[in-house]
Amino acid sequence: LTGTPRDKLPVKEWSGKLPGRDVSWDVAKARLTVEEKEGRVIYLGTRAALSTAPGASSPSNPSKYQVVFKQGATILPRSFYFVRVDGLEGVADPAAQYWVETDPEQAAEAKKPYDDIHLKGLVEGKFIYTSAVSRHILPYTHLTPVNVVLPVSEANGVLTMITADKMTREGYREFAKWMKQVEEMWAARRGEKSGKQSAYERLDYSGGISVQNLRPRHLVLYNAAGTNVSATYFDRGKHPRFVVEHKLYWAAFSSPQEAHYLSAILNSETGECGHQAISINGFAR
Repeated sequence: LTGTPRDKLPVKEWSGKLPGRDVSWDVAKARLTVEEKEGRVIYLGTRAALSTAPGASSPSNPSKYQVVFKQGATILPRSFYFVRVDGLEGVADPAAQYWVETDPEQAAEAKKPYDDIHLKGLVEGKFIYTSAVSRHILPYTHLTPVNVVLPVSEANGVLTMITADKMTREGYREFAKWMKQVEEMWAARRGEKSGKQSAYERLDYSGGISVQNLRPRHLVLYNAAGTNVSATYFDRGKHPRFVVEHKLYWAAFSSPQEAHYLSAILNSETGECGHQAISINGFAR
């Protein structure tokens, strides 16, 4: 065989509406029409298909944004970390202590073997952050972030995991008690997929937490799963202790203009293939 992807080929194009899936030819032939057309190879990013529709005649280069978007942290099981904080309005005071309990909404949605977990107790404000999951992200906007408690130490925006033993040595005894319970329950209930992975290793799986820096202000967030893409600009200036959860992809930018531009692209038909538009093929029309 000889030829190139630019060659045109005679094709038969069938169209019509069938009464169901996997119907016999005797049923289908009465409902289909056929046309003689020309087909050619078209591209979406680096993916190719034979088509009679118009499209790019050559592969497109990956988007420069391919490497900047990352998936958030595996803040799981959520009953350990998503919480309701009594009396907290706005950002937690790192020097204060707050009464905290497992968020009832997360507890209601928890699956076995974590469906009976409900933690409560005092927690130092130093360990109270905010986060969001996919249902909090809408096209061009987002709901108010929810509170989470995380065993991390923050310095100049950089997050570092910290164990309950280290918390105790440093004088943070209240959240150390909370994390001791987490350690014990995780060790007793973790599944085979987690192996001997500790609760801290699970949280920072693939560097999901330690790769995040709280200093960049202008973020783009979009859902990691779902039929339709929902993307939004997120201003960390209004939510300074925000950590991205694994149900979202994120990227940080130096200007709000660029972040707004990216969220618009993702919410448009260009972004209809979800995260593949960036992470696999780059942006392609």
